[in-house]
Amino acid sequence: FFTTKETGRGTGLGLSVVHTIITEHDGEIHVASTPEQGTTFEFCLPAAAASGTTALNIGDLPACGLGQRILCLDDDRAIVTLTTRMLEELGYNAVGFTSPGQALQALEEAEEKFDAVITDFRMPEVSGLSFVRSVRQKFSTLPVIVVTGDIDPGETDSLLTQGDLKVLKKPYTHTQLSATVAGILQQAAMRP
Repeated sequence: FFTTKETGRGTGLGLSVVHTIITEHDGEIHVASTPEQGTTFEFCLPAAAASGTTALNIGDLPACGLGQRILCLDDDRAIVTLTTRMLEELGYNAVGFTSPGQALQALEEAEEKFDAVITDFRMPEVSGLSFVRSVRQKFSTLPVIVVTGDIDPGETDSLLTQGDLKVLKKPYTHTQLSATVAGILQQAAMRP
């Protein structure tokens, strides 16, 4: 795992994301902690039988985008780079930002309008919900995808009142990203 965040500013994956990954693979997490000495996490995953299949390559997915402009916002530069690269390989024109202020400015000043926004939910500068509300004030019908590893039902309810919006849980696959973006764009295109 690699991060560009400063030490002490949420530099890890997040225990909830790690827990989800491990438990979805029928694994276990063991923790040993000693004050002033540190904490050790041990991850146990079951051995997998050889299946004869190969991993899915993003190039194996059909390009479903038609050059639609997607704005991506995450406070982690590496996530922005990865997401924009995946979207471009799927046929979209993706533009990434790590600053909510710069992302809003880009939305407002864009010569060619954006077709959708993908934003992280947990950011240090501003919450994803606050960012979505700011987007909705000026772009009431712009489709938004909120990406998060952990969200409680109350937050989900607040988000879903914000118009065309989908929640995509981390970690997500190329296929899940592709289906979510294509689905929200199709939904927006069918709106009168």
